[in-house]
Amino acid sequence: MHNEIARVSKHAEKLPASLDSCMINDRTLIITRDGILVRIEKELIRSGFEEELKLTKRHLEKRLLHASKFEAILQTNVADIFVDWDFKLDKSYIIIILQPNKH
Repeated sequence: MHNEIARVSKHAEKLPASLDSCMINDRTLIITRDGILVRIEKELIRSGFEEELKLTKRHLEKRLLHASKFEAILQTNVADIFVDWDFKLDKSYIIIILQPNKH
């Protein structure tokens, strides 16, 4: 899973300095990435374009994340994916919601 997140991150911006993940419950996986911003993004943030950058990154990353191999890796269907950033801390959070298991 971490390799797939790193691959998507590298495609969108750069490899994270660190990466961590945790299953919150049987349907929710949270992934934290540190150190993903590239210089141009940092400069856009300093220039006051934080919201525009966030919207653009969200569209790009969600498209890449939805096209990833998560379902094969996790062996279940993905219901939705959410992405957000803390630009001041150079952190990103990805939340993957899995389909409920049918009994």
